[in-house]
Amino acid sequence: MTLLSGALALVAAALFALAIVLEQRGAMQEPDEEALKPQLIVRLMQRPVWLLGVAADAGGYFVQAAALGSGV
Repeated sequence: MTLLSGALALVAAALFALAIVLEQRGAMQEPDEEALKPQLIVRLMQRPVWLLGVAADAGGYFVQAAALGSGV
């Protein structure tokens, strides 16, 4: 493993952790009785904190792919 691939893997892990926290924070603002209704995803998509979590998740996947690509 190169230094670059290790650093990228750590950044990816941090982005995944940040994504989980942000997405959960956005979802915790919704009432419990709305949990299994299809409209929940529409309301979550209107919350900036939840969208930041989704963006951090996407970033984590890209950085993880870069780490895997540079580790060869």
